[in-house]
Amino acid sequence: MITSMHVENFKCFKDFDIELGKFNVLVGPNDSGKTALLQAIQIVGSMPPKESTSSSVLSEGLGVVLGSECIWRQQDAEIQITANAEPKRGGGQIFEVTSKNGVRFQSDVVGQPHDSQHLPPNWKLEMFSKCIGKASYYRFNPSELKHPSPVKAAMKDTGLGFPSFLDVIQSKMGWSVFGQLETEFCRRFPYYKGIGRDIIEVTYSDFGSNTFEKKDSFVLGFKTTHGKTLPANAVSDGVMLSLVFLSLNYAPDPPKILLIEEPENGVHHASLKEIVSTLKDLSDKKDVQVILTTHSPYLLDLVEPEDVRVFQKDEKTGAVNAVRLSDYPEVEDLKEHFMTGEIWTTFKESEIVTKVRGGQG
Repeated sequence: MITSMHVENFKCFKDFDIELGKFNVLVGPNDSGKTALLQAIQIVGSMPPKESTSSSVLSEGLGVVLGSECIWRQQDAEIQITANAEPKRGGGQIFEVTSKNGVRFQSDVVGQPHDSQHLPPNWKLEMFSKCIGKASYYRFNPSELKHPSPVKAAMKDTGLGFPSFLDVIQSKMGWSVFGQLETEFCRRFPYYKGIGRDIIEVTYSDFGSNTFEKKDSFVLGFKTTHGKTLPANAVSDGVMLSLVFLSLNYAPDPPKILLIEEPENGVHHASLKEIVSTLKDLSDKKDVQVILTTHSPYLLDLVEPEDVRVFQKDEKTGAVNAVRLSDYPEVEDLKEHFMTGEIWTTFKESEIVTKVRGGQG
């Protein structure tokens, strides 16, 4: 688990620090650095120690725009992304990714554990796997979730490939586990009584080379209580979004870190409550660190002030800072009478950040 991050000269972060817990909700105005932090975590999670990678490879793999333009104000400065992390049981380590030009990134472990004399040759990689491990980032798009997906295709950050993701759950976890997922989905949406997957032949085009290829692909169908089966494109966006979030809780190989953009988009507030509950279960029961962004006061009502990190960009310098909402002096008294979303909307982000940082010296 990442316990804190320090980021220098990366995008909107000039000299940025943030503490993180097991479950984290990032709030703040647009263009205040929430997504940039998720991108910084993606970079750390994709670069095991002693690795050197070009920005083009990282950009293609992560979907993050890198290069000299990702350096703070495009100045002649070194990017430094540091993650302080802990394995599940005790100890701790500092993982660092640096780049002098934004074109090439290097990673390493800073310092050595106290028992360095008895460490195996690949201790850095083992420590990375225990502390950071796999980081998955999602910004689900309902239309992408509904697409057929080639057999064995991995699910992308937008949800493209979702039917194959469901098949992986069934094939690796078994029908009983898939049945639990299906039962829970039908409980949430009583109009449906089952989820089906058929294999059809789909023609895919590569517009770059003007070529076409036929592939066996999974397509989703939803069995209704009236005996009909609806194709995915006839199902509401909210149902698809609720299903994909529910499915994350049944994945055979959950990530160590789960990064989510605005899970409230496109869903009813009752479904959002279920989604947040699912993400909390992932954090509590499957040891997954969850970091999500939101603009929804209602979502904040479902979490505690200590889970919330408030982001604000300084009007003069353009640099971003972030603080924990629970560190704002009035919060302790206010939470006896108000919910977290109400507390957040009572104050301006600039007021919260300024007052907390001033109190921290």
